[in-house]
Amino acid sequence: MRALELTAPIASHPHRLLFNVIEDLAETHGDAPALLSERERLTYRGLAERSNRYARWALEQGLAKGETVCLLMPNRPEYMAIWLGV
Repeated sequence: MRALELTAPIASHPHRLLFNVIEDLAETHGDAPALLSERERLTYRGLAERSNRYARWALEQGLAKGETVCLLMPNRPEYMAIWLGV
């Protein structure tokens, strides 16, 4: 039931982007953990900041909508930040 409560706002705004949801969560729950692994902890604020950093990098590289980007790395919180950013 808790999972349904957490996803209900997203389902009611189907055109909203996931990154916008992360930014809103960063504003309201900044230092709360967003992603956890055995070695790392990434807060909502940290996830939004890192995603923005990777988005700026992608723009600087000239990446455009529809281009393919390969992420070759182990499972870790940073993967989600890169995925959101590019």
